[in-house]
Amino acid sequence: MAFSPPPTIGRYKVLGVVGKIDDIVVLSCEDKLTGQLREMKAVRSRLSPPTSALYVDSSHIVKVIDLGSEAGRAYTVTEKVRWQPLSLMKAEKQSLTFYTLLLEGLLRAVKALYEAGIRYGYVDWRVIYWSPVGPVLDCVGISALVCDQTYCEGIYELLADSKKMFDVRWYKRALNLARREEIDKALKVLIDGYSSDARRRLAVLITQLAQAGKAAEPLRKEILRVALMKRLDLAVVYDLEKRAEELLGAEAEESE
Repeated sequence: MAFSPPPTIGRYKVLGVVGKIDDIVVLSCEDKLTGQLREMKAVRSRLSPPTSALYVDSSHIVKVIDLGSEAGRAYTVTEKVRWQPLSLMKAEKQSLTFYTLLLEGLLRAVKALYEAGIRYGYVDWRVIYWSPVGPVLDCVGISALVCDQTYCEGIYELLADSKKMFDVRWYKRALNLARREEIDKALKVLIDGYSSDARRRLAVLITQLAQAGKAAEPLRKEILRVALMKRLDLAVVYDLEKRAEELLGAEAEESE
């Protein structure tokens, strides 16, 4: 159903439509009390479930200013940031570095939510936005909670190429192992879930690092993070191999 925003919603003057995602319209608006520019996400249909939003103070989560309903339509108001839905990003070619930084930011945001006492549920890709400020985790019409302090259901699937390339069963098994700090087993499960040459090389690397001591722990964890990225090219694997070779060489010298 078409939705033409009214001139004002609540105490906010509507300046224009920024974008639309499914049943959610994103509006640029001005707070009539303060004159500050804000962004509003409003549900276009009148029959909408209750509005919910995340009130968590984190540098990686945009602050929700206000929420309510107008003429039967739920809305939330947030700080004004430039945003882009991740669904659009999936259609674009992004570098591995970009996705690595994105995932790191999301995990920091997830940790902040966990520390605030919000622990159960999921994050829906439709309401995760990327901005220069950081990931925007807020929602209109659905609950958006997170599962775990370090890992979040849905984020890795979001960054995967497709269900065909990324079997969710492998992910869930690896997730459970990672939660128990069984990093080597989690890595092997993840690598076995892929068929590319780059990931087979990582499997060899994991075997080598399994013989190393605690000094290899940070690198093993980094490989786990890299293995879950959407794209993995050989240049990244070569860099990891070089670092592993240097680390193992240093350990060999110390043992002599």
